[in-house]
Amino acid sequence: MSTQTMEQRQETSVKYWVVFAILAIFTGLEVVVGYLAALPSAIKIAVLIFLAIVKVALVLLYFMHLRFDSRMFALPFGLGIVLAIPITLIISLTMQTPISTEFKEAQAVTTTGQVIDVKEESFKLTFSQYSAQAGPITFHIVNGADDMLHEFIIIQTDSPADELPTDEMTGRVKEEAVTIIAAAEDIPPSNSRNVTVNLAAGHYVIVCNLPGHYQQGMRVDFNVTGTSNEPPSTPEEPAATEAPTEPPAKSPEATPTP
Repeated sequence: MSTQTMEQRQETSVKYWVVFAILAIFTGLEVVVGYLAALPSAIKIAVLIFLAIVKVALVLLYFMHLRFDSRMFALPFGLGIVLAIPITLIISLTMQTPISTEFKEAQAVTTTGQVIDVKEESFKLTFSQYSAQAGPITFHIVNGADDMLHEFIIIQTDSPADELPTDEMTGRVKEEAVTIIAAAEDIPPSNSRNVTVNLAAGHYVIVCNLPGHYQQGMRVDFNVTGTSNEPPSTPEEPAATEAPTEPPAKSPEATPTP
């Protein structure tokens, strides 16, 4: 074997290893692009298709030897690659509409806040989640009782749900001794009510404060974390309780003189 032939084979071997390295690098790029969540889907698909086309072209040219064969054999593969370019553009453009829709939906969720489903049953509160991010939160409350009213009161406090101050006679939480953020009173059976508030980070207790309901288990710890650009809702003033008034005493009638 001549020296020139050996040099040509070595040169060809080096080319194959270079092509192999390029293919490995492009494969790594595909994996990285696939994991980029912040990259829009249309751009991600376009980049992945472009990388795939380049990889296919390199495999056809070098490992399938089209680069060294007649151009007639390479023509079908070249046409396929050329047609892949407009297909890539079409896919990218058609992906713009769903992306815009998803972005608008995300904006709508950010504006309206989180929605948490709440079911009130006889002496039981069930939430779809017991924590949330700071900001607008809508509680969708359903009274699942058959024949009993319920309330929904949000209290901001550092105390656990079972340690709020209560009235010994009625078993109700002393509303004048706690910070009430929002409330929905007298929710009829089989009815629903929405309560929307802007909650700051902190600990809250949510109760039904009808007589005896709190003590029988209608109380839940609720935690809010993070920060929000929305100002938090201001506490509600508890309803003032007026002392019963007595009718004014009648003035003694003058005794008629005989």
